[in-house]
Amino acid sequence: MDKDLLTRYLNDQCEPEEVERVMAWISNPKHSVEVREILEAVWEEFQWEGSSASMDFDDALRKLHQKIELDAGQSRPGLRFREWIVRAAAILFIPVLSLLIYQSVSTSEQVVSWTEVSTPVGGKANFQLPDGTLVWLNFNSSIRYPLSFSGDMREVELEGEAYFDIAHDEASPFLVKTNPLGVLATGTEFNVLAYPEDTVTQVSLISGEVLLQQLGSGQSRTLYTMKPGQQSTLGRKSRKVSIHTDRNDRATAWLEGKMIFKDDRIDYVFEHLSRWYNADFAWDDPELLQYTFTATLVDETLPQVLELMELATPIEFEIMPRKELTDGSFSRSTIAVKLNN
Repeated sequence: MDKDLLTRYLNDQCEPEEVERVMAWISNPKHSVEVREILEAVWEEFQWEGSSASMDFDDALRKLHQKIELDAGQSRPGLRFREWIVRAAAILFIPVLSLLIYQSVSTSEQVVSWTEVSTPVGGKANFQLPDGTLVWLNFNSSIRYPLSFSGDMREVELEGEAYFDIAHDEASPFLVKTNPLGVLATGTEFNVLAYPEDTVTQVSLISGEVLLQQLGSGQSRTLYTMKPGQQSTLGRKSRKVSIHTDRNDRATAWLEGKMIFKDDRIDYVFEHLSRWYNADFAWDDPELLQYTFTATLVDETLPQVLELMELATPIEFEIMPRKELTDGSFSRSTIAVKLNN
């Protein structure tokens, strides 16, 4: 595979067989180094036909992914585009944004286009929404939003974790929808932690004011009005909200590449380490829950973190060998956990 072929593909000059070659090449783990080098070179040199030098990055990226999605649907009907691009991201082991274009028809028969930005494991992203709102997206997260906001409400849908700096507009409040919580604001900064596998949803307010809303079919109910410095935790089963203070430094530490633990239960620590290092912690001893952990982690590797925890607690860890999968990639790391009796 050479750069000229990829450039022809981006310019829509490839034959169907060449399109298939490009997509097969990108998704083959044997070509990971070459993929990285050529994509970086093409990104630096490639200019969209008819575009100006000042063309917005999001517009260019949207055109690229629209084209890949179309070609993926034509040449690989059994593989959805999102699955294909995430597979490529996992093989490359570099942060990759997957951008999907959706269309839904309103009652007025007007077509509204939606975009989804996703980050794979180990990848972060920051970008600007159409209204000027700034978003930072953490590992393995996705946000869905319209290409242009209209009406009396700006709505986005989040799975995972994101930090928002909302563009002020009192006439059009901003609503972050998670399952089952909504965060309503007009102009403020806050962090939302809402991974689907978690048992709670957390909102940490940095400045301004937000309303926590219980979302339902056709209606919503305000649960609490947050003030700066507060962190709310909603139990997804109990539907109860608890409020804490002085935790926002921990909630936003990921923006600086840090993890901060302060007397946190060991299962909470495992949950965050699992997401950060793409590893599973295997344990079944309830006595582990009596232990807590305090540390600020910056650039430590997983073995270094486990060694630190072994020094601070009577817990032993064993990193199990990873298994190679049929597609050439490897399984997540598994960490066996037991008490040191």
